[in-house]
Amino acid sequence: MIRLRTLIILTVLLTALHLLAIVLGLYKGRVWVDIPLHIIGGALLGLFWIWALGRPSARESFGSPSRLFVGLSIAGFALFGSFLWEVWEFLFSIFAPEPALFLKIYSFTVSDVLSDMFFGIVGGLAVVIFFNKRS
Repeated sequence: MIRLRTLIILTVLLTALHLLAIVLGLYKGRVWVDIPLHIIGGALLGLFWIWALGRPSARESFGSPSRLFVGLSIAGFALFGSFLWEVWEFLFSIFAPEPALFLKIYSFTVSDVLSDMFFGIVGGLAVVIFFNKRS
């Protein structure tokens, strides 16, 4: 069972990795940390969805969901969360461009947005694969 405290710690670690990458200048040059961070973010969203499905209220609503439902809903939640992140990045870059540039929270092109969302769903699918092999 996944605990909320664990998810919060993982979220803080993901944020710390992003900030460390900014300080070390890893978004420039050869090392490209954007893709791994989006994969980790998608995996974290998948883990959050598993946690949410394990809540008593979800068990009352869904009963004992099939593996297909769980897998598709994890991937869908990771994709939806990635989409919301990209919308937030866009709005942040519009309404607070200087902090967005400093924090490297922006997407300049549609292809960047789509690749970020793709790697978010890859992270969600990694969680699906891991939990399917485990159960």
